[in-house]
Amino acid sequence: MTGLGRKVLAFSVKDVVEGLVSYVQDQHIASEPASDKVAFYVSDGQFNSSEVTLVIEIVGTNDETPTAEAQNMTVDEGSLAMFTKEMIEIHDLDVPPDPIVISLASRPNHGSLILFVEGNGEMVETPFTSAGAEVFYGGAGYRHDGSETFRDWFTLNISDGVHGTTLDIFVSVSPVNDEPPLVVRNLGIVLSEGQDSIAITAENLLVEDDDTPADEVVCFITKFPRLGMIWGSRNSTDSFTAMDIVDGALRYIAENETTNVKDVFYFTCSDGIQNTSDTAFQITLRPQLSVTSMGAVVQVGKRVLIEPNALSTSDVPDPPTSIVFNITQPPHSGHLELRPAPNVVITNFTMADILLRRLSYKHTGEESGSDRFDFVASLPGGSRAEGTFLITVRPAARPDMPPTLHVVLPLRVVSEAPKVLTSQHLYARDVLAPPKNVTFEVLKKPEHGVLLLNGVQLASEMFTQDNINRGNLAYQRLSSGTHPSDHFLFRVSNKRAPGFMFRGLRRIKPVKFEILLVNIVGSVPIVTFSKVSRSFRHHAGGQWRLALNGFVHSQDVGSGADQITYLVTDAPRQGHLSPCDTPENVSLSLFTQAELGNGHVCYAPDGADDVEDGFSFKVQNKEGRTVGPYRLDLKWTRITPAEPEIFVCNHDGTASIGFQRTGEIAKAVVASLKVSTPNGNTTVKGNLTLNLTATPPSRGTSL
Repeated sequence: MTGLGRKVLAFSVKDVVEGLVSYVQDQHIASEPASDKVAFYVSDGQFNSSEVTLVIEIVGTNDETPTAEAQNMTVDEGSLAMFTKEMIEIHDLDVPPDPIVISLASRPNHGSLILFVEGNGEMVETPFTSAGAEVFYGGAGYRHDGSETFRDWFTLNISDGVHGTTLDIFVSVSPVNDEPPLVVRNLGIVLSEGQDSIAITAENLLVEDDDTPADEVVCFITKFPRLGMIWGSRNSTDSFTAMDIVDGALRYIAENETTNVKDVFYFTCSDGIQNTSDTAFQITLRPQLSVTSMGAVVQVGKRVLIEPNALSTSDVPDPPTSIVFNITQPPHSGHLELRPAPNVVITNFTMADILLRRLSYKHTGEESGSDRFDFVASLPGGSRAEGTFLITVRPAARPDMPPTLHVVLPLRVVSEAPKVLTSQHLYARDVLAPPKNVTFEVLKKPEHGVLLLNGVQLASEMFTQDNINRGNLAYQRLSSGTHPSDHFLFRVSNKRAPGFMFRGLRRIKPVKFEILLVNIVGSVPIVTFSKVSRSFRHHAGGQWRLALNGFVHSQDVGSGADQITYLVTDAPRQGHLSPCDTPENVSLSLFTQAELGNGHVCYAPDGADDVEDGFSFKVQNKEGRTVGPYRLDLKWTRITPAEPEIFVCNHDGTASIGFQRTGEIAKAVVASLKVSTPNGNTTVKGNLTLNLTATPPSRGTSL
C-alpha cells in the first residue's frame, strides 16, 4: 500500500524511493503464519521485466488469548485429587507458545488448593497461589476439608503474561461414612399410672449421624429391661433404628403392674462402620407420690416462709410445676399466701412455689398455740398423697430469746475439691437479728479435712449464717487417708442470750456436724468439648495468643482440678502451646485442668498466614488412670486492612477501608479502629463487627 494507507497492485519507483510502499501483515487471528511472499515485475510502459519473488519472514508476537476447558472433578470426602492435563486442558495458539501461569482467583468453600514443593529432600504440602503449567500438572491439587458437603467450586486465572482468562471448576464430593453415630439426647421416660406402654420419642431419646440416614443407623440392645420389653417397627425386641425413634414407632411395654420403680435397658448404635458406647436408657414405672411434712414455727401475728426442707415430695420425674397441692382443710388462725401477693388467700400451690420460696403462712390470730392445714398432693399421672402441715405459734420474740438451730444435715464429700456447706446442711435463725449476727463457734475442728472461709482455712473458729447463705463456707478433705467420715463440733450464738434452741430445748452443749467421706476407687476422667468463639489476644513480645479455657473441660469424681493432667501426644503443627503470661519461646507439653480453667494455657501460632491447627492429648487423673487420645481442632480467621492507615479530612464523608480475609471467612469478625486527630487525641473504637461474607473475592467495607 502507499503512504495514504490504500491497498495497491502497482506503484512507481518514486513511491519506493520516498518510502511510501510497505507490507502489512493483517491475517494473524487464530493463525500463526511464519512467512509470506509477493511476486512483481517492473514496466516502463512498453517493456516488462521478468517476475521477481520477494519472501517476507514474519516474526511471531503474543497476540492470542489462551483458552481452557475443564472436566468436573470427583473427589472422596476428605481426600485429595491432583490436577492433570486430561482434567484441565489449556491451549495457547501463539507460535512459539508463551509460558502459561495458573493462579487461584477464588477459593473453594469446602476445601483448599495445595501445591507440593520439595523441601529438605521430601515433598512438602503448601497452600497453592500460583504456578507454571509444568509445575501445576501433577504438583497441584484440590483437597476436600472433610465436611458433609456434596459439591464445591473454585476459579482459576490462566495467563500467558499478556492475555488472561478465568476457568470455573466444579467439584463433586463422594460422601464417606466417617462420622460416628452420637446419642445427643437421653432423658428417660415416665410410664404413668394406668399405662401399660409408652412411646420412646425424639423428645427423650435422639441418635444422630451426620453422614448416615436415620433408617440405616441400627441400635442393638445389649442388656434388656427387667420389667418390660422394647418393640420397634423392625418387629424385633433386640434392635431398633434411629428412624424408629423419630417416627415414634419405638415403645416400652411393661409386663406387670409394678409401681414406683425404675427399669433400664442398655444399647449401642452402629452405622455399619462405627459404634456408640454402651448407653443406658431409664424408664420410671408409675411413680407414686409421697410427701414429707416437717411443720413450721411462727410468732404471733407474724409471717413464716414454708421452706423446701419443711414441706417436700418424693423424688419423682415430673417437673415441680406439675406437682399440685390442693388445700382440703385451711388453717383456722391464719392463711396461706404466695409472694409477691401478700394477704391474698390461696387454696392451692405447686412444689415449684415451695422451691422458689414463694409460699408463706401468715398468722392472723392473737394467741399462741398451734395451727394446721390439710392437703392432697397429686401428679398429672394420677398418683396422690394426703398430708397435714403443723404450725407452732409462739409468743412474740423477746431480746433474751436465743437463736434457733433448724437444720443439721450431713455433708457428702466425694473428691478432694472444696465442698460448699449450704443452708440445706446447716441453718440457724434469730428472729431479731440478721444472718450476719447468727454466729457459729467451732469447738472441735475436723480431723481429716479443713473448713474454708472464702477459700482460706478458717482461722478464728467462727463463721456466720450469712457466710453459709452466701456459699462462702466449705469443707476440703485431706489428700491422704480413706476415712469414711469426719465431723466438727459447734455452738450457735446471737451474743444476746446464752445457748441456742435445738429440737425444742435450750442447749449449751455443742452439736456434732457429720461429714460423710465417699472414697471413689477406679474412677476415670470425663472429657467434654464446647464450641467457643474467641479472639486472639496480643501479648507482650508482639505475639498473638488464644486462651483455651472453655474449649475442653475434664473432671473426675476422685480428683481435683489441679490433679487432672493433660498430656499432649501430638503437638500443634503450625504453632505451640504455652503459658499465657510467659515469653513466646516457652512450650507446654502438659498442664492441669486448673491451669486450663483459669485461662493460663494458650495456643500461639508460629506463622503469620496459618488459619487452622490442632493438637492431640490424653487426660490423666491423680491415680494415673488415663483416657484418650482426644483431639482439639482450632480454626480462625485472619483479617488485615489493605492499608495499615488511611488519612481523611472532615469534609470527605465516609472512608472506604479494604480488608483481606483468610481462613474461616463465613462468619462476622470483630475488629478495633483507632482514629487519631492532628491535635494528638486518639480514640479507639472497639468491637466493630465486620460483616464480610465468604463470597470471593473479599471486598472492602465502609466504617
